[in-house]
Amino acid sequence: MRRLLSGLAALVILGALAVAALLWWPFPRVVEAEPSASEAHPAVRTSADRILAVLFHDGTLYALEDHFLYASADTGRTYRQIGRLPKTGDRSPTALLRDRVARTEIVRDRRRYAGPRRLAVLSTGTILVFYDHVYRSTDGGRTFEAIPGTDDLPRGFPSSVGSMLGPGDTIYYGEYITEERPNTVRIVRGTDDGRTWEVAHTFEPGELFHIHAIAWDPWRRRWWVASGDVNDEPRLTYTEDNFATLEVAGCCRQPWRIVDLIITEDALFWGSDDDRDQPAIFRYDPAADSLTQLAELENPSYHAAILDGS
Repeated sequence: MRRLLSGLAALVILGALAVAALLWWPFPRVVEAEPSASEAHPAVRTSADRILAVLFHDGTLYALEDHFLYASADTGRTYRQIGRLPKTGDRSPTALLRDRVARTEIVRDRRRYAGPRRLAVLSTGTILVFYDHVYRSTDGGRTFEAIPGTDDLPRGFPSSVGSMLGPGDTIYYGEYITEERPNTVRIVRGTDDGRTWEVAHTFEPGELFHIHAIAWDPWRRRWWVASGDVNDEPRLTYTEDNFATLEVAGCCRQPWRIVDLIITEDALFWGSDDDRDQPAIFRYDPAADSLTQLAELENPSYHAAILDGS
């Protein structure tokens, strides 16, 4: 009996040590970037094949995976973990334990949890992450605080692409909502180094389904807003008065269903997010108010980039 009890005690101790190792073993500090199926455009992934949301700023690549922020100083070959988002809401022992388990490597490897999808770095170095709150870091991403009053901003998640930053580090994002129509969609403004947030514009139910992108145009000194998805919802609008008013550049057809914009001094370019007719690459000249199709695409386009500035 004594041997049996000793054996059970040893099993309990080993089990406790295993749980402790699982929960409090340091998270991985460096991950590798692996090529995707397309060698021409490698995707940034962790060694566990978890996709990261990436932002390039001032020579550093910042990446989000689950609740963790990474940085790369070698153009994406390796990433070092900087910090993580704090637990908000319920902070009971049970909730904190669940959060700790959810953040472990073994659970993240199997769960494939998307986590936050958007981040921004201001000219001051302040880092913002958009999730169930707007999170703000002033120490390079090592620690974050959830900005009070932003727990209902955004609904869904922020418009996934576009240049959110404008003059004076003003930030705009639009809500990407997939609820059943009709729904209210808001554009949100951030100022004061990411401390202050407010609703800048509201689309009433039935006007839009969701916002794809908001992008600052430094040549025309305006913000472009792209939305989708069907009937008269696809449209490209702009504002020159900080969203007091919005003007329509084009709408109501699938060519105006835009997810990502390339903005140049002469024109705007995009690949249409058209899953109904014929997706294509378009050029829009704001001065002449003319839309030209440049090429057809085999599939809808979700991202666009300009490489050499020309």
